[in-house]
Amino acid sequence: MYLYLHEEQQLQSLPEELLLLVGQLTHVMDLELSADRKLARVNVEEVIKALKETGYFIQMPPSDLIPNLHFGD
Repeated sequence: MYLYLHEEQQLQSLPEELLLLVGQLTHVMDLELSADRKLARVNVEEVIKALKETGYFIQMPPSDLIPNLHFGD
């Protein structure tokens, strides 16, 4: 999972529920996003829109990389 964070957004200001779900975060890189930039798995315009509206964007791994979990079988 990747959490894109607007440069003006602080981790402490993210919703508490989100912080509980993501657990410990590790800074990976800084990106300058524009409509011209291509991202590997998500539409850059969706990321930019979310960053402007909420200050963050969550990119989940492709479903084929997430193991199937079965509870109570």
